[in-house]
Parts: sequence; structure tokens; C-alpha cells
Amino acid sequence: MYLKNIKLYGLKNAIFTNARTGLNEKKHIEWDFKIPKIDILSDYEVDGKVLILPITGKGRANVTLTNLDITYKYDWELIKKNGKEFMNFTSSELLFENGRTYFDLKNLFNGDEFLGNNMNRFLNENWKEVTNELGPAVGEAFSDIFRLLLTRIAAQVPYDEIYLAK
Repeated sequence: MYLKNIKLYGLKNAIFTNARTGLNEKKHIEWDFKIPKIDILSDYEVDGKVLILPITGKGRANVTLTNLDITYKYDWELIKKNGKEFMNFTSSELLFENGRTYFDLKNLFNGDEFLGNNMNRFLNENWKEVTNELGPAVGEAFSDIFRLLLTRIAAQVPYDEIYLAK
């Protein structure tokens, strides 16, 4: 499944729960979050199989994930800019588990309402397996968003102002 023009709702309700730094003496940080609900509204394209069933369509998607536990991991290095040190992210990964997923894909099977409704029903009845299958793509999308936010902050705020020097 390919998603574009993504709008994500619910990140403002994220609860930061834990941080681990300097693991294995590397410049590595792991942050844990809980998010009650994320709504993903986007355009989608799909042409393939989900679990064992063929699926095809192009239209609007509404995917809701509830009770997310997210761990965002990233490695970084310090770079000097204007006499100050800034964080530069070198790699990142996002892992997540969630309580439930709800799918609503419009215009499946070229608008065939009967097939589309049945496929949406199948996706929602088998949400756990479908989420596991789509999980890496969803995790990558979340990771891109987290990385974009953190990169913008790290590019403007020196390292010693983010992590107050002792």
C-alpha cells in the first residue's frame, strides 16, 4: 500500500514515558511514548494482496490506531556550526505496538461497493494480522515524522541547550 498527502492526528496527545541514553557508550537515544489514538487520513494506492486476498484501489484512506506504545531510537553525531555544537542524526528506527486498528478505504475495486465493503470488513475483522503485515510501512512513516520534527529542532537549538550542560 502506498500513502501520500498524509495528515496525522493525535500526536499532540503523546505522553513521554521514558528515555535511555548513551547505551553501549554510543551516541544513542531511545524515547518511549504512549499515544491513545492516531488517525491517519491520506490518499492511498494499493494493488496486490493483503494476507491471502487480492486487493486493488485508489482513493481516500482513514486508518485509526489505538493505544500505541512507541519506542523511537536514534543515533547521532555532533557537528560544529557557528562555533556551537549541534546534533546530526545518523540513523533512526521506530518500533510500535498498538491495541486496535480500524480501516476505511474508499473506492476499493474501482468503486465496486459490494467488494469494497466486504474488503473493509475483512480488514477490520483481521486487523491484528493486517497491522502486522503493514507494520513496517506504518513504523517507517511514523519514524519519518519523528525524524523530521527532531531534525528541525536539532538544526536550530545547540546540543548544550537541548541537554543542559552540567
